[in-house]
Amino acid sequence: MVASTGKVLQHVTEKKKKRLGGLRLKNALEALEENRLSDWCDIVMEYYDKTYAHSNMQRDANKIIRIAAQKDVAQHLIAKSKEIITNGYSN
Repeated sequence: MVASTGKVLQHVTEKKKKRLGGLRLKNALEALEENRLSDWCDIVMEYYDKTYAHSNMQRDANKIIRIAAQKDVAQHLIAKSKEIITNGYSN
């Protein structure tokens, strides 16, 4: 992992301390330190999934558009994310 990318991920993870809670924050930061990005992503996404689900319950169900991502699209997004994490972002 590019060092600066790791620092950015650490910083944004620490900013979510209150929302993640102590144990999840500790586990997420350990995963980053040990370059276990998949584990870090699982921990952080658990928070965002719950937040997203709660937010959707507050909206008018008729105004929510659900899109089922095909497996190849999801795999492309995962590959691109790994590329950005490894090489940094550039336009």
